[in-house]
Amino acid sequence: MNPRVSVPKIFLRGSRWYVRVQVPKSMQKRLKRKEYWVSLNTSEKSEALQRATAKTQEKRREINAVYRRLEEIRETITELTDEQITALMREEYSLNRIDPDALIVEQQSSGLSWDDFVDQIASRNKAIVASLRAEGYDNPALRIRAHRLMQENGVTCPRSSRAYQQVLEICGHAFAEAKRAELALLEGYPVHENPNPQIINLQTGRPHPIVSLGELLAAPPEPTPSLTTLMEKFLANPNKHRTKKTKDSITLPPSMRRSVRHVFVNLY
Repeated sequence: MNPRVSVPKIFLRGSRWYVRVQVPKSMQKRLKRKEYWVSLNTSEKSEALQRATAKTQEKRREINAVYRRLEEIRETITELTDEQITALMREEYSLNRIDPDALIVEQQSSGLSWDDFVDQIASRNKAIVASLRAEGYDNPALRIRAHRLMQENGVTCPRSSRAYQQVLEICGHAFAEAKRAELALLEGYPVHENPNPQIINLQTGRPHPIVSLGELLAAPPEPTPSLTTLMEKFLANPNKHRTKKTKDSITLPPSMRRSVRHVFVNLY
């Protein structure tokens, strides 16, 4: 039996479908809004239904992130999780990417031929990356980047914490990855030969979409799993042996489930 899933309601306004996202009551006074109407950018109902959940989650993260900034809510982190590291890495990489048009302007103003310009950039970037590694990804420039990244995401990582060193390393690795990507672009390749899969989608060669750490921290908590879902996980656990008698005693018919729910509602 599959657990019941809540699907956002969609509304047709003119020729476009929208989803209505309510602002939590605790935030309404500060944000001066009770709800947002988010366009699903389609006139097809089937497409709108497919996009509604993702758009709703995205808007809720945005609402929470704005509220945290307005209330100056900062979270202290002593060690980053893998998900948080990936979020910061992608965000920092996006800030270090150089527009191809800017490279063309730089080449034209340098007075060098294209090949000589590429050789100059290659030497410069290799020297910068080698210097970062030699310094253990800890220098004044990286510290400035790290503090800016923490500030933008509303977090504090104490100097003595593992998280602070992780942010420095993230800034260093993201900067180095951006420089390698810059050189590959100059040489006519979409990506360099060994891209970081945390940042680059290896199938498309494009950077992964960005969900900032601030948005992750502002995301609403996951809903509590239903009793039915917990039962199914309990029964399906491959590390536990469930006899038929045990399964039959736990798996209740629909009529009994309604009775059990009625009892719990009356109790609580």
